Amino acid sequence: VAEAWADNAVEHVLVPGSWPAKPGSLEGRAPDYPKEMGNVAKQLRAMGMHPGITYDPLATTESKGDWSVAAADGTRWLDMNRPQAREQVKKAVAKLLGMGYEFFVVGPTSMPDDVLKKFNVTRAQANLIAFQSLAEAAGNCPVLPAPSLTLGSELAKWRAAVDAMAPFSEYGVASGPLQMKTEGVSSVSADLAAAIKAYSGPVEITGTPKKDVRAAVGKACCLEAPPAQVAAGKNH
Repeated sequence: VAEAWADNAVEHVLVPGSWPAKPGSLEGRAPDYPKEMGNVAKQLRAMGMHPGITYDPLATTESKGDWSVAAADGTRWLDMNRPQAREQVKKAVAKLLGMGYEFFVVGPTSMPDDVLKKFNVTRAQANLIAFQSLAEAAGNCPVLPAPSLTLGSELAKWRAAVDAMAPFSEYGVASGPLQMKTEGVSSVSADLAAAIKAYSGPVEITGTPKKDVRAAVGKACCLEAPPAQVAAGKNH
């Protein structure tokens, strides 16, 4: 996917959240990823891309202290009320930065319901804690939430998204990210390109459409875009 988009103005590529061998592990899941995830970042950099990675900071494989809790399914989860848990997030993020990743995306946590109950938090609260803890650990490294809205080539929906965010951007409030699914998109009209370009928030592009569509989408999304605004990846 990165190779397909590399010549189309897209400079940032996102490793999706399916990469860990198990929740909390910093090793890649075979056979789709190498065990050493630093090799993925290295390959992406060799293409001239800036690599980012999707990460759930609440998951862990450490079980030495009482600052993590085991779920019924065998996974372990950090109790972010404990200082040791926050330190564990910092260590994990430091390792990922050391591998060469330059930005992070935080999606909804996959923390099981039984652990949410043990921590006495809602899923919405856990999602917020995950984002805040990773942002704190990442320092100046960009951290973005995963998109909650997916669009294709529907011009009316793109215009609605632009209109919805316009009042916020006018006052300097950042717009939320959205995802553009390009599979099945056969062409990009001038009006659609203008609507994509007018969207003020980050755009995550997925899929590998034909070359002229990639060129049009890349130009609309990425030309004059700030660093780390656009991530190209593939859903799994």
